[in-house]
Amino acid sequence: MATLDRKLIRDALHLRGQVIAISLVVACGVASFVAMRSTYNSLLSSQQSYYESYRFAEVFAQLKRAPDSIATDITEIPGVGAAEFRVVADVTLDVPGLAEPAKGRIISIPEQQRSMLNDLYLKAGRYIEAERADEVLVSAAFAEANQLKPGSLISAVINGRWQKLQIVGVALSPEYVYEVRSGEMFPDNRRSGVLWMSREALGPAFDMKGAFNDVAITLAPGAAAADVIQRLDDQLNDYGGLGAYTRADDAEAQRAQAEKFRALADEKGFYAQHDALQRALTALLPERPGVIDVYALTAGLYASEDVFMREVRLIDALMRQRFDAQGRSLVLLNNPTTVHEFPLASATSLGLALKHIGSLMNRDEDVLMMYLSSHGSEKHDLSVNFWPLRLKPVNPVSLRSLASSLMRS
Repeated sequence: MATLDRKLIRDALHLRGQVIAISLVVACGVASFVAMRSTYNSLLSSQQSYYESYRFAEVFAQLKRAPDSIATDITEIPGVGAAEFRVVADVTLDVPGLAEPAKGRIISIPEQQRSMLNDLYLKAGRYIEAERADEVLVSAAFAEANQLKPGSLISAVINGRWQKLQIVGVALSPEYVYEVRSGEMFPDNRRSGVLWMSREALGPAFDMKGAFNDVAITLAPGAAAADVIQRLDDQLNDYGGLGAYTRADDAEAQRAQAEKFRALADEKGFYAQHDALQRALTALLPERPGVIDVYALTAGLYASEDVFMREVRLIDALMRQRFDAQGRSLVLLNNPTTVHEFPLASATSLGLALKHIGSLMNRDEDVLMMYLSSHGSEKHDLSVNFWPLRLKPVNPVSLRSLASSLMRS
């Protein structure tokens, strides 16, 4: 035996404790990897089994409105295995115990329970009954977060009118296993939920009697999703189709939308807000003696939907162009695309703005026009929303308190 070999054996025996310890660490690492890999594969298998059992759709499409008569044409598209034609609407909810309005998505389901795409598992309660327009099923996460159960009552703004809804069941759907509202990164199950309602009740409420605005499709074996999507888009183009997409596309779209809302989480955007408000207030011109000046304060309070941003900017432009408010108008806006352009809208920024405007205007001859835009509740609360901030809603009582700062300035 060579001298170096004998030295190696002596060193190994001398360090046997360390060698054994290292071997055990490596063995534990390998065992952990195998166990985690097995768990991951088991979860994937369970997910796939759940999707198949409850017929999770593979292609989705939204549109403005299409008559039921074209449903046959869609089901006959080569590669379509099955299709579900639904009415889907986003509504404002008034939930007992919740100070501000919640957001709900109502999806139509058949009056008579049957097998369908994106089928429902009833966790509690029962299915809706025919000819009961006020009965709904609610998603399990939303029900748990708000302590709702079969028999609970909530209210919803359906086509501009408040309507009382009775929860008769709590359900799970493969389509909403993880309920993330559009534009957000994490679920807010207390303020956002999914409801299911009979199509016979939901359709007429949104001018969708004999029509639909949402399609869910499963593919036939061997079908190419791209081909089906192309043909589906061709069918829906004349009906305001927004472009079909697959499950994977939907997940990517949600991540892209959520990415926009990181603007406020960015350190630069967060700390820029104080300076943005101060610059906007400093830029306001003082009143002109002997002239009836118009001051305009407009605020878009809801960040998750661009319609409020567009509305507020339109009103601001109108006030400046037609009412000589140029230099005396202030916009407060909650939207991820305008963080570096406009100050945020909140009860605090509204109060500071009113106090400063009060110091500039002549209250005996000038006029202040204040315009707030957001979702409202049956209790007359205006929702103030900008994830990830927790902002208090604005209501008549708080507005009166804010307006008092105008009189004291």
